[in-house]
Amino acid sequence: MKKLLGKQGMRMLEMITYLHTNDWVTLEKISEATGYSERTLREDIKYLNTILKPIEIAASTKLGVKLIIPQGYSFKFIHSLLLSDSLHFSLLEVLFLHTYTDIAELADAMYSSPTVVSKAIRQINQVIKEQGFWITTNPLAIQGDEQWITAYFRSYFLAKYDANLPLDQTLIEPIKEAIDQLHQAEGASILPMNRNLLVLYGVIRVFRMKQNSQNQYQREPSQEVYQESITTYNRRLSELAELTEVYDFFRDIWRSKEGNYTCFRIDEFHRIVQEKPAVRHTYEIYADLADQIENELGFHFNYKEWFIFNVYNIAVGEYYTVSILTDKSEYLLPNIKKLVPYLYLTVSRIAAKVAPRLDLTTDQLLYNVFSATDDFLTTGHRIQPKLKVAIYGKYNNIIVANNWNVIKNTFANRFDVRLIQSTFDDARQEINANYDLLITDINNIDIDIDYFCIAYDISAKEVAMLEAYYFDAMIAQVDELHQDD
Repeated sequence: MKKLLGKQGMRMLEMITYLHTNDWVTLEKISEATGYSERTLREDIKYLNTILKPIEIAASTKLGVKLIIPQGYSFKFIHSLLLSDSLHFSLLEVLFLHTYTDIAELADAMYSSPTVVSKAIRQINQVIKEQGFWITTNPLAIQGDEQWITAYFRSYFLAKYDANLPLDQTLIEPIKEAIDQLHQAEGASILPMNRNLLVLYGVIRVFRMKQNSQNQYQREPSQEVYQESITTYNRRLSELAELTEVYDFFRDIWRSKEGNYTCFRIDEFHRIVQEKPAVRHTYEIYADLADQIENELGFHFNYKEWFIFNVYNIAVGEYYTVSILTDKSEYLLPNIKKLVPYLYLTVSRIAAKVAPRLDLTTDQLLYNVFSATDDFLTTGHRIQPKLKVAIYGKYNNIIVANNWNVIKNTFANRFDVRLIQSTFDDARQEINANYDLLITDINNIDIDIDYFCIAYDISAKEVAMLEAYYFDAMIAQVDELHQDD
């Protein structure tokens, strides 16, 4: 979907993302990384500094450029501004929120010309038709697969507005109340984040049906018999949508795919597992996944059935998702990879084998798994192997308190650090025999194990090098454990 930013918008997104993951960097380096000319990048920076305030791209003749995000703002705020600056994303939003008789009226509302708007619609359709919906011009409307229309706008509004949705409060509050009452009637609790997603989903569905009662999901009639609490929920949302008949909003929101059942409680999940062969098959795959993770990592989930229940529900909820500018896994997975790389690599190996059985990509399954429980982070550090690291400083440079503390604290869960205080010649045999890595201030030393030469205060670049070294060491350990696979 980021193609809707246009060429300039995609170029600026790529540059701003690169700056976000680097400190001061020269335009020459950015040009090498992105493939864009320094002149083009310079013009983009000027433009970005006019639309991103108070965020800015600072410039230094010696150091290059750096992205500066003030306290209270985040990188997500930049995405919001880029979406606001895009004609294509804005046009889709305007068409969702309002009804127009023709392109001329739409162009007038967007302070543009009919020619520009017509061209934009053609460009938008080239992108969104891949998701099964499109913009028609007679009538002027968004039409197609309602499930993907809902998924797109749910993702878009979250990316651009987060909690400050530009939607009718007279819909938001009653739908929030209806969802709370449904969970209360079912005796189920709900996390605030999940409730907000359900509210947004419900508002979009009600809003679309209120615009046109034909905006229904195209599915076979349901044979499911609902209890009174769900019937009441459907009746309430149908009234908000101003429909003459009760519509099955529950099925739209809690049954995203035929055969998928989002469950309120774990006992309901177990009942459906027994009643529905397709759900039982999925349950067995997730149970096998959990068993493999426990066996490979040598730890036990605090409550394995709860993990399976959560990962199943997350997978159902994620079935219809649309990546706007970034995928959600782009935030979670790199963080897990950095914090507990051994766990990440081991679970990734298992997920790569299991994902095809669930018709998911490895990253999709990893996102669902790591989102389902905090057991991984609470136990990941404990089960993560530590490298035995020796520190030796010939001229006492490497053992200054600053370096010693930085290395110990930064790599507390990855390095078992020991200080070598005897002379290097006396310690050489001990280092080779008992350590995996040496950090020293001596160049060109004769030693069997790997070493890093850090002559003075350790820098951010050298910390990154040590992190990369540890990750490579974990890859080697995992590969060695599975060399017969």
